[in-house]
Amino acid sequence: MSAEWITPDEAENNRAVLYLHGGGYTMGSCNTHRSLAARIALASRAPVLLIDYRLAPEYPYPAALEDAKEAYRWLLTQGIESRKIVFAGDSAGGGLALAAAVAIRDGNEALQAGVVCISPWADLSM
Repeated sequence: MSAEWITPDEAENNRAVLYLHGGGYTMGSCNTHRSLAARIALASRAPVLLIDYRLAPEYPYPAALEDAKEAYRWLLTQGIESRKIVFAGDSAGGGLALAAAVAIRDGNEALQAGVVCISPWADLSM
């Protein structure tokens, strides 16, 4: 998947935020959420990895969830400790951050430090 690092000058490079954009799982991208991710990077003084996860309808569930988990695992291979990674997202991305955190927990993988949700779409049952 494509992704962008957003790293302010004062960032502490031993930690990261994995940002998952909103857009109802059908739209959104690094382009639409770069500004928000940059503000988060500045406020947290941490690099933000903003990913273009696969979108429906071309890529139905669980494609986005698999992409989020893969991005997390990739961060671990970069030498960033799990306890120094935070998942964050807005709207559908907030729901995806929660779903990824639960999947990581249920898979008995090393847990991230936390999850930050901005108005998450967490109940898809309607």
